Amino acid sequence: MSDMREAHAQKHEDIFKVFLHAVSSIGIRVKDIHYTEQQDPDQSRDVVTTMTDGSKVEWQLAEWVDEIQMTTIKRAEREGRDQPYNPLTDHEALKTILRKKSCRYGGLEECDARLIVYYSQGSLYGSPYDGPSNPLDDFAQIAGVWLKELRPPFKNVYLLKVHECRAFEVFPAILPCT
Repeated sequence: MSDMREAHAQKHEDIFKVFLHAVSSIGIRVKDIHYTEQQDPDQSRDVVTTMTDGSKVEWQLAEWVDEIQMTTIKRAEREGRDQPYNPLTDHEALKTILRKKSCRYGGLEECDARLIVYYSQGSLYGSPYDGPSNPLDDFAQIAGVWLKELRPPFKNVYLLKVHECRAFEVFPAILPCT
């Protein structure tokens, strides 16, 4: 496995561990975890878990970030310029990733497939979730409404804020996770 693939696989493993901690109601039911190698771009899962009841769950992970904006920010950082991450972009980035993953993985209805959309890099560059209010709750409500209209192929969809170890289920219901 190349260094880049290894780093990507390690990132997914770390993200999934945070998710299981944030959503302990799922974490306590996981018996075995298999992290898949991303050699096949058409592969439909990043992680496969065997649950304590013997059932299998296929997990797809997706980063909630605007790649173009993140590239611009990183370039500015290398050049010594200050370029804060614009939280207004998160709204469209979330909508884009939900639509992209729902379209790409159509046909998964026959298996227990779940999507985790995680927020990680954006928070390193001026998180929109820092402050007295809690916009993550608001984003969960918005995502839940979009997903009801979109009707994704996933059994469940979750939003995860990695650095706070907080998660929301946003499809089929909108619930804070424990």
